[in-house]
Amino acid sequence: MASPNATTLAHLVFLPPVCAVAYVPPALPPARQTIIMPLVVPGVTTAAADPLEEWRNKLVGKTLLAPESAETTSSETMFREHDLPRPYRVVWPGRLLTRDMDEGRLNVVVDEDRSVTNVWYG
Repeated sequence: MASPNATTLAHLVFLPPVCAVAYVPPALPPARQTIIMPLVVPGVTTAAADPLEEWRNKLVGKTLLAPESAETTSSETMFREHDLPRPYRVVWPGRLLTRDMDEGRLNVVVDEDRSVTNVWYG
């Protein structure tokens, strides 16, 4: 038998060894369980860890009293501007806002009836 020369080696094709792959079927999904979650009312059944959430719980739905109002104290449904933390800004409907950003300023959004609809910092 003759030894292979350069021309014979050039015509050989080297293939990688064949790998055997075992098929493993995926695991079955866990059975569905019915989980009953308790009703969570912010500020009532849970303590607000976030200051924004705390102010949202205190103010949304309440009415901002007008400065000329005869009411002298805040109640469960009404509050005065002096009850808000400084710095704050009342956002009135249809009014323009400045673009100055103050991460510590509480923005209180009110509607035409002076009722608070949203609260955010910025």
